[in-house]
Amino acid sequence: MKKKFNNRIKGLNGFMLAIISFFCLSPIGLVFAGIFAAAMIAMPFLPMPSGILGSTAPTAADEEKALLEKIKSQMAVDFKALIDGNADMQSIKGLAEKIKTATSKEDLDKLKTQIDEIGLGVKALQEIPKQKKTGRLAEVLLEGYKALMFDKDGAFKPMSKGDHRTMELKTVGTMTTANIDAVGTDSIPFTLAQYESGLTRIVRRMPFILEIVNLGTTLKKFVQWAEQANPDDGEAEITAEGQGKHQTDFDIVEKSAEVRKITAYIKVSTEMLDDVDFMRSEINSELIELIKLRLDQQVLLGNGVAPNMTGIIPSATNFNTVPFQDSIFDANRYDVLRLAITQVQNAEFQPNYIVLHPNDLAKMELEKNTTGEYVIYPYADRVGGMVKGVPVITNTGMTEGDYLVGDFTKSRVLMRKDIAISIGWENDDFTKNLVTIMGEVRAVHYIKTNYAGAFVTGDFATSIADINVTT
Repeated sequence: MKKKFNNRIKGLNGFMLAIISFFCLSPIGLVFAGIFAAAMIAMPFLPMPSGILGSTAPTAADEEKALLEKIKSQMAVDFKALIDGNADMQSIKGLAEKIKTATSKEDLDKLKTQIDEIGLGVKALQEIPKQKKTGRLAEVLLEGYKALMFDKDGAFKPMSKGDHRTMELKTVGTMTTANIDAVGTDSIPFTLAQYESGLTRIVRRMPFILEIVNLGTTLKKFVQWAEQANPDDGEAEITAEGQGKHQTDFDIVEKSAEVRKITAYIKVSTEMLDDVDFMRSEINSELIELIKLRLDQQVLLGNGVAPNMTGIIPSATNFNTVPFQDSIFDANRYDVLRLAITQVQNAEFQPNYIVLHPNDLAKMELEKNTTGEYVIYPYADRVGGMVKGVPVITNTGMTEGDYLVGDFTKSRVLMRKDIAISIGWENDDFTKNLVTIMGEVRAVHYIKTNYAGAFVTGDFATSIADINVTT
């Protein structure tokens, strides 16, 4: 018990010495003061060489007293050396001498001003640890040691035999973005990323055909019209006096086209519609885009077999090579289009658009002669914009290698029901929290029989071979 009591006394003495030395030395340097204070705490527990307090066997009280006197003596020596080697301390020492020798109130007032300035400097030094406490190693050591050895009231924490205490310090390292752990495997920390709202849609071709045809509406399921057909002679004649008049006639043929329906739907959970802000609008946009593309394809290429529409190309006239058979030297794509325009004009129509695949237009513009010169000067844009005054439209919906020249006012599209989006349940969707979002359009396309000559189509390879001069 006596040994335990002595250890407590040593701890208290060391702590008091540490506090005194820390506050005395803090104006000079906080790091130095912290290290010195830590040394004061540990010193009472350090073993001393035999005989340091005398040759006779000392008592515990004598040992403690002698050790305390030695520490005080050493502190006085160190403190004096510290003061003698520090300009600020010498200034304070000199100030004390001036106070002793002051002879007037004016001298004392000046000295008081200097003392106030020194006091402000000390106060500023005392405030530094409060702002940057965690950045000083000595202070971290001191605070850690105090927390380890003393309770919150400053009383020494008792230790039993065999007990030990450990103070662990973390080595300070450089912080980088690698210190940020992301949630999930191979994911990016959200603190380092900027989220772009919305959904990046799949890139599809732009529908175009409805922009250039004759577009209207209908209120019926069928569209009907009457056409002249099979004219008998079909001409008027010059008639001499007293001669019979020239007779002619024609048949009337009724034609019709049926409205077709194009649909698409997406089944989605109500949770997804609720939790994903943009999902409903994205689904609507997707359905509308898919329906427009299918309608575009049907008007251009539909084969007419129910339930398909009859498209423009299946209704068009094939390129007629007879008038120009084997008549064009070094024939190319430009020659073919120029003759197709002529064919439409010969059918008494005025072509207003040429439709090509982008690759075919590029081949036209990049074609060179045998000397390496461009057949069509590329910077003049004579083909890219017009061929004989007829605008060129490129779209990947057109089959590569084919061409279409025509008067697109003769292509008629009537909308029975414009694109509409509806939502509903199917089968057991209600009990599964599922809904069906459906897009639908009803439309009809037709080209009257007598307008078939308004469109000319063909493929470049065959047409070039037919009109090229063979030797």
